[in-house]
Amino acid sequence: MHSRLRVLPALVAGLLLLVGCAPQAAAPSASPTTTATSSTPTAAPAPVASRVVIGAEKVEVVAEDDTLITSVRYFDPTASLVAALTAAFGADPVVSADPGGNETPPGTRYTWGGVAVVEREVEQSEPYNPATVVFVESAEESGVRIEVVGGYAVGDDTEAMAAEVSGAEGAAPEDVQRYTMPDGTPQVFIRADVTPIPPAVDEPGVESRSWAVGVIGSDAAPIERVVAPSPNWGA
Repeated sequence: MHSRLRVLPALVAGLLLLVGCAPQAAAPSASPTTTATSSTPTAAPAPVASRVVIGAEKVEVVAEDDTLITSVRYFDPTASLVAALTAAFGADPVVSADPGGNETPPGTRYTWGGVAVVEREVEQSEPYNPATVVFVESAEESGVRIEVVGGYAVGDDTEAMAAEVSGAEGAAPEDVQRYTMPDGTPQVFIRADVTPIPPAVDEPGVESRSWAVGVIGSDAAPIERVVAPSPNWGA
């Protein structure tokens, strides 16, 4: 009797050992998580100015591939042209007072090397009286070419441009003018990109008015200066 009782605890202990050694169910593995990534499109680089084109009515900034970057009219605020050229040349202008002259009022001059924009102190009235005037005395500024409509620039052959302008269809005698300075220097004044505008209503006898790009040189020297817009008030 006593021997049976001693066997029971042993059996219970053995069963407990078997239960403790039984393999346990594996915990479910966590699913891999994926992180959503958003791809931000890369902005295309801004076009870089290759040349500035001076016309009778406006100034254009153009890229190497002929993409038009900016176009500013002379009757637009002068600040717009100053901002466009500042961006094109990558530098701020030198700002100074412009004294004007006998027939031109004073104003403010914005200068980048051989390029200047002058804002005249006038009451602007379109299409006859712009406040903005551009002067050019170099073929490039900060690596950007400065040319007039047609491709000519300071330093190019004056006579070649004079021949091209005077031989163009519809050219007028005043488009190429020759005269002698007081010191005896011969000069040539060329009107490029001539753009007609209507005469004022109170100007009887005036047949035509026009704006142009004034190009100044000599028959014995290259182009020296450019001014725009240059008026011709007819006769």
